[in-house]
Amino acid sequence: MKRFLFLFLMLLSCDQDAQKQHYTFIFDMDETVVNKSSADILSDCQRSENHVKTHVQNIINSALAGKIDWRESYNKLAKVLKIKRSDLECSAKDIQNFITDGIEGMISEIKKKKHDVFIITGGLQYNVDSVCEKLRVKKDNCFGNRL
Repeated sequence: MKRFLFLFLMLLSCDQDAQKQHYTFIFDMDETVVNKSSADILSDCQRSENHVKTHVQNIINSALAGKIDWRESYNKLAKVLKIKRSDLECSAKDIQNFITDGIEGMISEIKKKKHDVFIITGGLQYNVDSVCEKLRVKKDNCFGNRL
């Protein structure tokens, strides 16, 4: 992905016709903009034991495979993780430490060229808001799930 976007940004800076176009870049947060799953970061904040982390990963994998829907996965995750406000605050702070190398500069370059940037996630709005704040992406362009 980085190579493709780098080449695309090179095109935008060199090609006069491309510079006149308006593009919208939509990034997925978990394991793209952030190089770790936000559910894993949340479970780290809770200092969850390995069997809990394994259970969390199994729930996520089931949702990704379409075996359960996202609403059901969130209900299961909420029961397993027993999320507290302090856990959300810890996760929102820690997630900024996992921003993928180079993404901040890439998003900055895209915005300099007056293109739109959106960050979406199947994770929590609390975390995507934190990432968007760090990357200076408009809050209105950041979408996640609310508990």
